[in-house]
Amino acid sequence: MGRIDQVQVANYGSISDTDWIDIEETYTSLLGPNGAGKSNFLRALARFSQRVPIDDEQLCKFTSAQSREPSSVLILGVRFTELSLSEAPLVHPPLGPEDLSLPISTNDIELESDNAEFKLTGNLESRKLCISVYANGTHKIHLRNGKKVELDAAYEQRIYELEKIGLEVLNELEELDFLDNVSNEIDSVYKELTDVDLDDIYDQEPVIGADEYRPERDLETASAEDIAADVMEIRQVLAELKGDIETPLERLPNIYQNIQIDSVGDPIRIDRITNSDAYLGLLDAADIEPDKIRQLSTEERREGLDRADRRLTELLNGYLNLESVRGQTQTSVADAADPKSNNYTVHSNFNSSQLEIEVTDESGERFRASQQSTGIRWLLGFLLTIIHGLGDNDEPGLIVLDDPGVHLHPEAKRLLLKALRTITDRKQVIYSTHSPFLIDNDEIDHTRIVKHQGPDGSTVMRHNEARDSERDMDSLAPIRESLGASLAHLPFGGNDTILVEGYTDRQYLPTFNSYLNTLEGWSGIDDDSIGFVDGSGSRVSYMAQFLDVEGLNYQILLDDDTAGDDGLVEQLQELRIHDEKIHTLSDGFADPPDYDIVIEDLLPPDLFCEKVAETHPSNLSPEVLKDAVDNRDGSILDRVRGKLHQLNNISTSQSRLVRTPAC
Repeated sequence: MGRIDQVQVANYGSISDTDWIDIEETYTSLLGPNGAGKSNFLRALARFSQRVPIDDEQLCKFTSAQSREPSSVLILGVRFTELSLSEAPLVHPPLGPEDLSLPISTNDIELESDNAEFKLTGNLESRKLCISVYANGTHKIHLRNGKKVELDAAYEQRIYELEKIGLEVLNELEELDFLDNVSNEIDSVYKELTDVDLDDIYDQEPVIGADEYRPERDLETASAEDIAADVMEIRQVLAELKGDIETPLERLPNIYQNIQIDSVGDPIRIDRITNSDAYLGLLDAADIEPDKIRQLSTEERREGLDRADRRLTELLNGYLNLESVRGQTQTSVADAADPKSNNYTVHSNFNSSQLEIEVTDESGERFRASQQSTGIRWLLGFLLTIIHGLGDNDEPGLIVLDDPGVHLHPEAKRLLLKALRTITDRKQVIYSTHSPFLIDNDEIDHTRIVKHQGPDGSTVMRHNEARDSERDMDSLAPIRESLGASLAHLPFGGNDTILVEGYTDRQYLPTFNSYLNTLEGWSGIDDDSIGFVDGSGSRVSYMAQFLDVEGLNYQILLDDDTAGDDGLVEQLQELRIHDEKIHTLSDGFADPPDYDIVIEDLLPPDLFCEKVAETHPSNLSPEVLKDAVDNRDGSILDRVRGKLHQLNNISTSQSRLVRTPAC
């Protein structure tokens, strides 16, 4: 399946020329302050499938674009790669002067043995393509010699040249003795092509203007099987080229134009449904054509809308349950839904003049969509338009979103990033954002920084390229500056921060802290002043950099196993995080044991067993685990895990006991 590899925007809005920008195979985020040019960049991308001139006021004021002939003003360049034959028959074989003037010559045939190969097939394997879009709406394809030819003209020329190649080969094969050994398919190809007059083809002038020639060649020692395969490939390419398409652009990975998501809101009149991407998505889920909805019987219409209601209910609850999906799985949004915890139900209603969506929320109250929060209305539109409308089909393409989820709660924004991940095995995504919750901490290289540079217009670059040379160690400064906020502006939970490496650490430390406050002669940390922050292992160093640069008061607490086995301490030291900021759990023991200490070892055994038992079926009590924790060999976590596995092996009915969030 093909994809978009690079894009270039020029002479558009505030952008003079970005040069070629890498587009990630999955998702790419654009960061930058208001007015930097993010929206202009995305709008230019969305023009790829539009074959209309742009308005003069949209041309860049920092270049001479407005005074030049529109056909010479580049707006957009798109480089595709890994294209299949069905996606881009135009570039099979690759375009170039030598290709567009009968590319078969004696050099394409090896005559050294009886198994000589006819090498056309090797020339039919190019899977790359570059297309430029100009201000007058025309598209041009790049040739290998640097020239550019209008896409439609090149398309017609490719058909002409392939017919020419096929007839040349078949006419010469007709005179050879081994023609009878070639498969019947070649005969059928010949019959298909003989309605084309070869003499007429020679009289035509090639669009590219390459010289005409009819090279001498000796096919007698060429392999009949190889020639058969090559001619069949010509036939396949011709069939693809002559398919029922209006433009070659239809075959390429599309750049979708859903820059702004259409929220679900007030009831919509039936004759205006085509103006709403969200309601069109609803009817698609119902398998109802917009212009046929009135023609259906009441039963047929209700059956379709019920199907759409189930689909949207599943998507909405699945989205809200994505947090429970562990790891970087590509689980679909719908698959993440848990029937036991569904909080929302969607209902669609139709009357003779309009269509409306209602939602029953977690309180059990049923409201019109227009009465729901702005965030819920946007989310419904996103699920219908992007996740259902685009994410479920296998057609390749780039989804372009400008500041998605701006009305969502921060936690819902984190889920938005997870939801986008679920469709990146089929679609590429590029989006702009001002939200730190839509930056992927694990894939920081997926970010691009958009900067406005005065008379030079806007530019787009990777975050490490945007770094200020005077602050080389602060490699993440461009990201923070582009967001317009520092960590000091974010609610980290207190004036001071303890950075831990995992979810369970963040859960257990406050419990341990509260426990200390109950003991006579002991005191924990003031809960109101401290924020325990989950660094999730690989993100500890990333978040420590943020905290360090912002000058916030923080400490890092690591399990012994991660600190040593994963080399996290060494990694932090390489980033010049001061040793006084880095602590391992064994540092708190005057006489540390000979095993790796983990966060669970800080809890009293009885308290830990009680917490573990709470996460398991009712037939497991804390007392069942006490014989395990009485054995002091190894960490408390290892001992309890061992006991749970032992219980699992003893009784099949207790097989679920090994599944524990705490362990």
